[in-house]
Order: sequence, then structure tokens, then C-alpha cells
Amino acid sequence: MSQELSMNPELFGANLRFFRTLSRLSQEELAKKSGVAVHIISRIERGAMKRIPLNVAYPITQVFNCTIEDFFLERDVQKMRMKGGV
Repeated sequence: MSQELSMNPELFGANLRFFRTLSRLSQEELAKKSGVAVHIISRIERGAMKRIPLNVAYPITQVFNCTIEDFFLERDVQKMRMKGGV
């Protein structure tokens, strides 16, 4: 039985898209770097996965040199853009 993340998969997906876009990676490039299939990355970003297995989440976070916890932080992307952060 694999461990899964179900705390807020929509937030994880939004942060995945945030980090991926910030890093200027396509879903295909992220898939190659993380070893996670493109269709899984797409489903996560769309919020279509209600539970994310740790063996999927961990390699994705490692591409961005982040912790899994970083993907559950709420970010106000609009405010960050106004301050020049994104």
C-alpha cells in the first residue's frame, strides 16, 4: 500500500503549476526530469487527482529543490507579480 497525500491536492496542483511556470518548464520537460508521466502531471495541475501518491509527489518536488510542504503553502501569485517576484 502506497502512502498518499490528500491534504489539499488542488493546492498542490496550483503550486506545481506555479513552480513549473516559474522554472519555465513544460509538462513534458518536468516529466523527463521527475520520471512522472505527463498525463499524471497534467491531472495534478488540473486538480483531477484527489490523492497524490508520495512516490509521485516526491520526485516532482525534488526537481524544484523543494519540500513536499512547500507545495501546500498558499501563494498569492498576483501579489508576487506586483512586487516583481514572478
